Amino acid sequence: MLIINLLPNSVTVIEEGTFADNQLANVTIPNSVTGIGQGAFMGNQLTSVTIPNSVTAIAKMAFGLNRLTSVIIPNSVTAIGQGAFGGNRLTSVTIPDSVTEIGEKAFDKNQLVSIGIGANVELGKGSVAAFDNGFDNFYREHGRKKGTYVYNNGNWSMP
Repeated sequence: MLIINLLPNSVTVIEEGTFADNQLANVTIPNSVTGIGQGAFMGNQLTSVTIPNSVTAIAKMAFGLNRLTSVIIPNSVTAIGQGAFGGNRLTSVTIPDSVTEIGEKAFDKNQLVSIGIGANVELGKGSVAAFDNGFDNFYREHGRKKGTYVYNNGNWSMP
């Protein structure tokens, strides 16, 4: 199990696959980072991650296949790539208003029971969903409204 806390402030992009499959348990991403590349932290043992306000894009599978139970996505992020947080243990997530696009299967294979999301976010592509349990359809059918959606007894609702 590895812990990475010493990324220098000169790093602006964490490139594709940089820390993939390394049994990382914890990482601190410096405020200098503006982009997180494809699969950058994929396949580790991360349980939580705080993404700094400097990041504007989270690429495909960036944090996929970890053990994330929590993630903080800052208001600076505008796009979340395909499978970016797929295959984790998230039970809730808040997507900031700045995010306008969420890729296919971005939050697939999690245990989400609460999703906070802005208005008019593009989810997935075509028939491929960004979330599990029919959330994409529920969000679209209810006017893509901003709010917190809750999953209970096999159904989504917006209290």
